[in-house]
Amino acid sequence: MSAVARLAVLFCSLYSLSFGVRGRPSLLTADHGIVTEADLEEEETRCSHLAVRSQAQLSCLHYWQCLPTHDVHLACEDAGWAVEHGAMGWVDFRIRTGNDVHHYYTRRNFSMDTCRDWLEEWRRIIDAEEIVCLSGDLLSIGASEDRPSGPPGMHHYWIIDRMKSHRGDWSYFHRGPEPEPGS
Repeated sequence: MSAVARLAVLFCSLYSLSFGVRGRPSLLTADHGIVTEADLEEEETRCSHLAVRSQAQLSCLHYWQCLPTHDVHLACEDAGWAVEHGAMGWVDFRIRTGNDVHHYYTRRNFSMDTCRDWLEEWRRIIDAEEIVCLSGDLLSIGASEDRPSGPPGMHHYWIIDRMKSHRGDWSYFHRGPEPEPGS
């Protein structure tokens, strides 16, 4: 990792842990009326048992950020064939804001059908919206020199947890309505 990338990681970590937005460590940008206090509380309460947040403990906290949707790339990438599942894929989701390129990945590969279903849901949330808010675990940050085949800029790599806009939301873990008791 280059010295510039190391400094960027250090700055982002210190900034988000020390200040955040509205004094909230889990909010990296303005909330645009999309990310609610309940969203932030859910993240911060889940991690409140960690008195001192070392680098190893940072993965507990999912960071929210709201980004413009004018430069978004969504696609299903082929990950090969699995005998028990058939054609597998992963979501290639990139969103560019200024000199930053944010890559959001899912936690694992899925069937291509599931990948296409998720893209349809994500497009429904993003389409006709100026801003989309994303929650996720930060994996790493690297300069475009580290990935010559990618677009220029500073690349931020995330594992997606949730997506929200004024039109709706999506969650990796909280899918659909809660089942009725006894059903």
